[in-house]
Amino acid sequence: MMMRATLGTLLLFGLTLRAAAGWVFDTGLPPHPGFYPELRAQTLGPQELLAPTSTFDFAHAITAAHGRLFYVSAAHEGVFCLDAKTGARVWSFFTEGAVRFAPAVAADRIFFGSDDGYVYCLDAATGQLHWKYRAGPEDRLIIANGRLASQWPVRTSVAVTNGIAYFSAGLFPADGGVYLCALNAADGAEIWKRPILTPSQGHLLIAEDTLFVPNGRASPTEFRLTDGSPVRERSDLRREDGSAYLAYVDDMVVYGPNEYGIFRFRVEKEGQQDSTQLLRAIRGKLTGLRGWRFLARG
Repeated sequence: MMMRATLGTLLLFGLTLRAAAGWVFDTGLPPHPGFYPELRAQTLGPQELLAPTSTFDFAHAITAAHGRLFYVSAAHEGVFCLDAKTGARVWSFFTEGAVRFAPAVAADRIFFGSDDGYVYCLDAATGQLHWKYRAGPEDRLIIANGRLASQWPVRTSVAVTNGIAYFSAGLFPADGGVYLCALNAADGAEIWKRPILTPSQGHLLIAEDTLFVPNGRASPTEFRLTDGSPVRERSDLRREDGSAYLAYVDDMVVYGPNEYGIFRFRVEKEGQQDSTQLLRAIRGKLTGLRGWRFLARG
């Protein structure tokens, strides 16, 4: 018995479900990561065999909303809007640097950052620019993986909540600085901007009143949404097991995989009654371990 599916080929209870592509869109150029495995031999020496943690731009990132697909391309240095039903291109918008993270969608607008050092807000329907904002002090360019980029590239996603857009710009805390920013999503006006000590790279996570910022090979750091002040007084630069991917599950921050393929679960709330068996295990009531991890295979 054959059944049509929209995506993939599935085997379920002996039934083979085959897919037929509704449409195909050729991007024209493959992804252009900011840091790819071949560079590790030149920069990490014996550690080159470890898996990279900054893998957020190994593929063209996509956001789906309003019956459209918004995908970004580091190779084209822009954002493209496609009709989700037909795959036809609706509009394109180009920046002066690589765009590495899928746009955030809030109401009828999209938000994203670029290696040119700016965060952009566009009209989702037309691609018209509403505003752009530069976090760095000037338009200073450097060579980054063979391409021009700002010394303060936006290498995090843009997270939007309650009418405020959050992001980080910069990779070199000791040379030019790294800035964590909050902007009014309506007009791009600066609400606060704070220098931080961690080179931010990856997908931001907002959980309740805290902004979690990934740091590549170091574990994520936490800042207050109200003013960008650090939740922990001491720097987290030496905390292990970083990644570009974060999630918030049952009062736990989950991040990974790290260079060894391991995911970490971090308990954020102290002194509360543990609601699940996994949370009790992580706190040590079942296993005696403060932390818990598992190996991601494949």
